[in-house]
Amino acid sequence: MKRLILSLVAVATATVGFAQDLPSNPEPGKCYVRCTTPDVYENETVSIQSTPSYKKLSVVPATYETVTERVLVKEAAKQLRVIPATYKTETRTYVKKQAGSTITISPASFGKSTETIEIKPAYAQWEMSSVPPAECTSSNPDDCRYWCYKGYPAEYTTVSVTTLANDASFNRVPVAEQSGTYTVRVVDQPARVEEIEIPAEYANITRTILKSDAATTESVVPSTQQTITREKLVSKGGLTVWSEVDCALVEENNLQINWATGSSTLTAADKAEIDAKLLSVLNN
Repeated sequence: MKRLILSLVAVATATVGFAQDLPSNPEPGKCYVRCTTPDVYENETVSIQSTPSYKKLSVVPATYETVTERVLVKEAAKQLRVIPATYKTETRTYVKKQAGSTITISPASFGKSTETIEIKPAYAQWEMSSVPPAECTSSNPDDCRYWCYKGYPAEYTTVSVTTLANDASFNRVPVAEQSGTYTVRVVDQPARVEEIEIPAEYANITRTILKSDAATTESVVPSTQQTITREKLVSKGGLTVWSEVDCALVEENNLQINWATGSSTLTAADKAEIDAKLLSVLNN
């Protein structure tokens, strides 16, 4: 025979972090369990569109009529007769060589000069005397040295430079233009054209024209609706809450349940043991 002892044991220890999340304002002698709240739903009825509204179209055929028209079969034209031009000879003058000029250039001339340039600016600096004063009593002569702020003049140098005496220049001398003549054959009487009008030609034709184009007529089929019931979330669960429980649940309760060897069937005594110790707890 095999014996199984089932025990319901509440959590007896907790971490420091869990201890900080204990119930607020607990009552002495009572026990609590931490639970997660479920989502809360309620039923609501909504109306949805089963079929949409739509249009039904019908065709109205086009209508035609026959008309007679006078149309152009040969356009009007012009017949032209050319009378040639007559010419004469003329003598004309032209510029054979345009006026211009010649240029003579005088180059630039230079001279010699000198320029004084500062190569080192004047300055001043602190300098220590080379001999200590006679009244110095220190064993270290440097303790009694005089300090003087001594100035030094700027330094200059003289350099040779080239100067511009006369800049380059030029002199322009004009050259007269030269003329020439030539003969040209010019129009005395221009050519001209005489126009002879040729009238247009017409004919009658019949054709079918559109009186009213094809069209459509429409009617609207209304939509249909249906009603359905659906669940709507009222409040979101997942929150942690503390609930009071019977302190007996945290104490050890042995279940005396025995199975026959090779069997998983509960005996009547085992079922009575479960009903007596667990059923009331599970119902709560």
